[in-house]
Amino acid sequence: MFRNVILGTVAVLAVGAIIAAVPSESYAGRVGGAITIQGHAAPDDYDTYTIRFQGGRLAHVFVKSINRADLDIKIIDPVTLRVVAQDLRSNPNAHVDFIPDRTREYIVLIHNFSRDRGTRYVLHTN
Repeated sequence: MFRNVILGTVAVLAVGAIIAAVPSESYAGRVGGAITIQGHAAPDDYDTYTIRFQGGRLAHVFVKSINRADLDIKIIDPVTLRVVAQDLRSNPNAHVDFIPDRTREYIVLIHNFSRDRGTRYVLHTN
C-alpha cells in the first residue's frame, strides 16, 4: 500500500516537471503594455497607427466595429513594407496574431471596407 502511494506521488511529480519544462508561447505584444484606442472610420476610409511591438513575442491586435461595418486590419513592417499579418474577412471584427522579427514600430492599418456605412471602432493590443 505504502509503495503504491510513493509510486503515485513520483508519477504526479514527474508529470508536473514535464509540464513545467515544456515552453509555452510568450505573450508580450506592445512595448509598454496593452492599449485600447477608440476611433471612427467613414465609409471606405483608412486609419493608420504606429505601434511598437516586442520582437520574438506574440502580438495580438483586435479591432471591433461598433456599428457592424466591415473592418479589415493589416500590420505592415515599415522597413520592408511587407504585410506581416492581415485579416480581410467580411466581418465587423478583425484580429491578427503575429510574432515580430525584432522590436520596432509597426504600421497598423484599419480599413472600413463598407462603402455606405461609417463606424466607430475600438482597437486593442496585448
